Amino acid sequence: TRIIHADLLDLPMAMPNLMKIHCKHEETNDSILTGLLGISIPNLNQLVLKWTQITGNALQGPNGKFPNLSRLEMSGCKMLSDQGFCALLGMCGHQLHHLDLSDTNVSGEGLEKLTLSFPKLVQLNLTSTNFTDQGLACLLNASGYKLKRLYLQQTKITGEMSTGKTVRLSHLSLAGCKQLT
Repeated sequence: TRIIHADLLDLPMAMPNLMKIHCKHEETNDSILTGLLGISIPNLNQLVLKWTQITGNALQGPNGKFPNLSRLEMSGCKMLSDQGFCALLGMCGHQLHHLDLSDTNVSGEGLEKLTLSFPKLVQLNLTSTNFTDQGLACLLNASGYKLKRLYLQQTKITGEMSTGKTVRLSHLSLAGCKQLT
């Protein structure tokens, strides 16, 4: 079904128990995202914004706006900025267990300024991003001990970081990490 911008903004009011939003279209932009985030969607547990034109730069919202969000997927959002990612991540609550930023230009810059806690994070996909050791360390420190799958293919990590945390991964993917020492 093709839903236009105005229809999309009416959905949460028409469906107060809305739990999933999947926008996988390159026409989805910041105005649509800002409109959606301005609406109270207390039961939202999945926000999938694959291959959209979202930058996130205009986002403003209270931390923990989405307390039940368990899945945030932004793969392929080439326009997503670090500032926008930080704003969106700050809106997530402690229920986040799946975070996918693959194929974005995000580096993790600015994460160190946020107070993040994702004790239930199980899967983190940073494949083909500009993530650095510092950005990765911030996300690992924010994660709990449940992190099992970490995808870091083709990132800029060197491995010269310290998190002070023991991670018990069952899957670690580092293919194409040319700066890894």
